[in-house]
Amino acid sequence: MIEQRAVVLGGAGEIGKAVVRDLAEYSSFLPIVVADAREAVGQAFVQSLGSDRVIFQHVDARDQAQLINVMRGAKVVVNTIGPFYEWALTVATAAIHAGVNYVDVCDDPDAAIALLSLDPMARRKGLTFLICQGWTPGIMNLMAARGARHMDQVDEVRVNWLQDLDEAIGLAPIMHWGHVTVGTVPAYRNGQWVQVRGLSEREVVHFPDPIGQAAVFYTGHPEPVTLPRFLDAQTVICKGGLVPEDNVRLTRIVEALGLGSTPTRIRRTAKFFMPFLPYLAKIGGKTSGWSGSRVEIRGRRNGHEARIIYGMVLRVSQATGTSASIGAQMIAGGLVNHQGVLPPEAAVDQEFFFEELAKRGLKLVELAA
Repeated sequence: MIEQRAVVLGGAGEIGKAVVRDLAEYSSFLPIVVADAREAVGQAFVQSLGSDRVIFQHVDARDQAQLINVMRGAKVVVNTIGPFYEWALTVATAAIHAGVNYVDVCDDPDAAIALLSLDPMARRKGLTFLICQGWTPGIMNLMAARGARHMDQVDEVRVNWLQDLDEAIGLAPIMHWGHVTVGTVPAYRNGQWVQVRGLSEREVVHFPDPIGQAAVFYTGHPEPVTLPRFLDAQTVICKGGLVPEDNVRLTRIVEALGLGSTPTRIRRTAKFFMPFLPYLAKIGGKTSGWSGSRVEIRGRRNGHEARIIYGMVLRVSQATGTSASIGAQMIAGGLVNHQGVLPPEAAVDQEFFFEELAKRGLKLVELAA
């Protein structure tokens, strides 16, 4: 890969650290800039890596001039600052002004729609913006695109994700959970975008071992927003869940009390629950300790009905950060040569991507239909 600077915004967070670690091990970027407002945490992280290729630079995302300055001259910027419904458009717009290629792990559907609106500006500047390049969305989109290649006709894509809470989780993911479960969320049914109730229509599906059976519910993720634009599918839905499942019930109580009705209330509620996460992760006894992906593609092949199901077990931070890192390396290496604002299914070579994931121990498996 080309030896040029990569900037990881939010690089001192859990997902940002995973991006930096992967870039440090698998890329030749020089230097890799950990850009974050948390100076003490960021400096300590950089020192722990023991690499002179990785440096820290303080940046406050509320200051657009600082954002543009830290980005300018980079080969690619990876944005992990969440929640994305608050920060995606601000950071991406700064990247356009800085004239740099951009990757993010945006996981909010409204933010994804806002990012897609930047496509004309990015094209005019000859920039590549690879959005939603994390775990879900990201890896999940590429699972769907891989399955679609094996179909003559795609009728339905069902995206399922499951997060085990026994993992380090920051404030932004908790806020994201509140944002994508309270009220209504987008789905794509019979060729039309519709709104469905968050956490409705409980369904039990099978994830790869050691997870096994788990419950999922409608959640607001970008897959139903972007996949219908680039895959000719009539239906795309996304259902996710938490382990232990009792935390889904707790979320419903929070919603009923009106504690997630505004962004300010979501933030306050998330801050309140953060200290209790270690206890919430143990409700109901021991879990597998793994999070998981499951994507089911239904359609027709050789004149017959067909179904393909892909799965993966993972740790959320590692999978999300690794996916973004691979996307950044592909842009730097000229392996993503599309310009404009694009999700993974429209820009990333699935075979190369899954080969790279497998090198990191993240293996795609095909489940029995």
